Amino acid sequence: MKSQSDSQYCRQQLVQIMTLQQQQVTAYIDYLDTVKQSVLEHDTDHLDQLLQQTQPGAEIIEQSQQLQAKLLSEQGYEVNQSGLDTCIQQCDQSGQLKTLKKQLHESLGELEKSLFINSYLVRKNQDRVKQSIRILTGHQQSDRSKTYSREGNSANTERSSRSLSQA
Repeated sequence: MKSQSDSQYCRQQLVQIMTLQQQQVTAYIDYLDTVKQSVLEHDTDHLDQLLQQTQPGAEIIEQSQQLQAKLLSEQGYEVNQSGLDTCIQQCDQSGQLKTLKKQLHESLGELEKSLFINSYLVRKNQDRVKQSIRILTGHQQSDRSKTYSREGNSANTERSSRSLSQA
């Protein structure tokens, strides 16, 4: 059993760490939402500005997880979810840590969803650009790469008499 001062110290440290994590996850979600909006609105200037900015969150979240692991280890808890749950149960009579943990878990789910949506939008836009290029160049989708002969004619198994100068 931990002493009262150990429990208070552990609780205070976890509140600080989890609050920092929550703030960073929220900032990252907001950033991704802004990126998503720029992609949807085809606002390339704003998107370029966003991508040049330092992206919030990721490094600080990782550092705070390391701090949390160090704290759990120093306090004699396992450095895993079970150890965190045990620590919270023993150090948090007010329920504040339990509430913070629940909010953080929900925010991490929202972050995962935002990352998925943004990657989906990027893939769809890439596919659209590739399709536009194929249409503009008159090429059909092909998994085979084309090579050209000395005369500039396409040298693959597809039937095309299109020369390199026409591409």
